[in-house]
Amino acid sequence: MTIKKLNDDDADLCQLAIDQDFTIYVIDEIKEFLDVQRSYHSQFDIDLSEVEEADTAAIQLLLAFQKMLISEEKNMRITASSEPVRALMDSYSLTQRLTTGGGE
Repeated sequence: MTIKKLNDDDADLCQLAIDQDFTIYVIDEIKEFLDVQRSYHSQFDIDLSEVEEADTAAIQLLLAFQKMLISEEKNMRITASSEPVRALMDSYSLTQRLTTGGGE
């Protein structure tokens, strides 16, 4: 599985990790997983430190998920990221927005 839940002990916080490529080829799997988890938690911390390749589909999913959470008064942030993910976020000037949980 591309995405996995790291904790089960905190009802509010959901810690997730994506440990493979985060590209258009796995977006549907990740989106479905996030949609299920969204109904159970109010804070999402996502670790992308093991991601070797990411593309704009990954950025689009993260932004859409964050926007949905904000509308539900919930929060998401990237807690760790690999160099390819950091470079992609930097290229869109999204690093601060996605790592601090900031909205639009």
